[in-house]
Amino acid sequence: GGGGSGGGGGQLFPPDLAVAIASSQTEVHNNEPFTLTVTLQNVYFDTYTNVALSVSLPPQVVYVSHTAPAGSSFTDTNGDGRPDRWTVTTVGAQAVLQLPIQVRGTAIAIGLTVADTVVLSAFTGTDSQSGNNTAIVSYTVLPSPVLTLTQSASVATTLPGNSVEFTVASTNVAHAVATQVVIETAIAAHVLFGLDSY
Repeated sequence: GGGGSGGGGGQLFPPDLAVAIASSQTEVHNNEPFTLTVTLQNVYFDTYTNVALSVSLPPQVVYVSHTAPAGSSFTDTNGDGRPDRWTVTTVGAQAVLQLPIQVRGTAIAIGLTVADTVVLSAFTGTDSQSGNNTAIVSYTVLPSPVLTLTQSASVATTLPGNSVEFTVASTNVAHAVATQVVIETAIAAHVLFGLDSY
């Protein structure tokens, strides 16, 4: 990490905070749960305090829950109901802390590759490496079928004994295949079903 109070050039074990983020799945569907895991590592032997990480979740996922390790909190700083700041009081020598975040995919019409970003945004201490202060993980949110259903009659009114044709139509308006679709419909009490008419 970098951005603390100076560098550590020439040291045998230069102080370094590093961040990472991983996804439990590379592809997710609508309402499918998965886990994003943010990792904070104190690479060597210095102790850091007041550490904060910014975590950005894309709009294509819904936040469900998280499990913050002892001595830390994951809070919503902008009031949108999605936590975005992981604060850790103390990170000791060679400590590795992980923040699992449970999320799920949202309904989208076209598959989209999205990214979650974590940034080491604040700390008290000295950090010699800035190249590992930001981490990104990408995954694909896949579309789910979106079915519409319409029903129509061949005539608006009719007389007893006349035939009426009813049409039930379903359309998939998303770029995803729907399988094992079952449509149930009911015939009015005063209408007889013509077995040879479909």
